[in-house]
Amino acid sequence: MSESTGFNSSFSDHIRSTIRTHAAKVMPGFLEMLNLYCTARYGKDVYTLLISSPCTLYKALVDLYKSERSAHAILKMMLKALAHREEDVEVLLEYMRMCRDSEFLELLRKILTK
Repeated sequence: MSESTGFNSSFSDHIRSTIRTHAAKVMPGFLEMLNLYCTARYGKDVYTLLISSPCTLYKALVDLYKSERSAHAILKMMLKALAHREEDVEVLLEYMRMCRDSEFLELLRKILTK
């Protein structure tokens, strides 16, 4: 289990593959470009940022696109792959925006273990 996220590697792999599969259907190639940016700027890929520092990922997207609306849309696409209820997606997004990483990770863990 990772100390920083509380997710074991199979859980992290599940998150990565679920988002990757969903994104490939709705935005082919997009996450690969985003991974390059995140890795160059933060030394972590987009998936690792999502489960280790969701707030950093949110801020990275706002900085990259100069728009909260764009960041919100991209993250919503990613989170919909994991949380199928719109209410859960919105709460997760709000936790990211408010830099409430521990609450984000706790809710994500609950969603994925249902």
